[in-house]
Amino acid sequence: RRRRWYLVFEFVDRTLLDELQQCSSRLDLNTCRQYLFQVLRAVNFCHQQDVIHRDIKPENILISQEGVVKLCDFGFARTIASPSEGGVYTDYVATRWYRAPELLVGDIKYGKPVDVWALGCVLIEMLTAQPLFPGDSDLDQIYHIVRCFGNLTAHHQELFYRNPVFSGVKLPECSKIVPLQQRFSKVPPTALDLKCLEMDPKIRAQCSDLLEHLLFTQDSFNISVARSCTPSPPPAPATNLLHLPSSSRTLTPSIFVSSANRPAASDHLQGGSYHTGTNSLW
Repeated sequence: RRRRWYLVFEFVDRTLLDELQQCSSRLDLNTCRQYLFQVLRAVNFCHQQDVIHRDIKPENILISQEGVVKLCDFGFARTIASPSEGGVYTDYVATRWYRAPELLVGDIKYGKPVDVWALGCVLIEMLTAQPLFPGDSDLDQIYHIVRCFGNLTAHHQELFYRNPVFSGVKLPECSKIVPLQQRFSKVPPTALDLKCLEMDPKIRAQCSDLLEHLLFTQDSFNISVARSCTPSPPPAPATNLLHLPSSSRTLTPSIFVSSANRPAASDHLQGGSYHTGTNSLW
């Protein structure tokens, strides 16, 4: 008999992109902190399970009517190998505006920092109501980044010139750097000090450290948000699925990775996503 899995999604009718498009100006600082803190908790949970999302952007951040944020669309997500195993991955991931420098130059040995870079881009977009690096090609995207932070790292420059995609192309240069502090003088300094947008992925902040950043802890903001966004436990099911015929069974997990704390998963539903134990769904 053919078996089928039924995934039932929670309905959330708006995304962060919707909110940014409907808002005539930037989001206020407290709203930005509330949204970013919850997304950080979701991404931190993924990273603790050695899963990278690889497509964090406003369109993939859901916001409920109660202000609870959920990270969705795990089409590009996958588990990552340990450093000793030396895993390699495709660089054709992430939406261009939120792509880290290592992805743009074609690095195939990247990891969790690509998600952190995207989070930094999303934060600035929330605070300014405009994309941080709106490049119209990968080369133009690199130019936007270099114009803000200076030259790529030596390793990334080497990868750029070895990449056949850029054969015969000169690496973008900028005679005058316009740093974030100058470009966004009205953005609070603590928001620009998150260390998400470091050119070198090795010194980019980790999500666990970002959750303890002054932006969230200076007024116990992190504690109040954590309490308000932790859902109540679901009611016990009325029917034991194991006693139903196989043709009548359905699974109804929440397949979004929520910002709420969850115990370490020991069964087959890890972080809200079905996991086969073979990485086939990553």
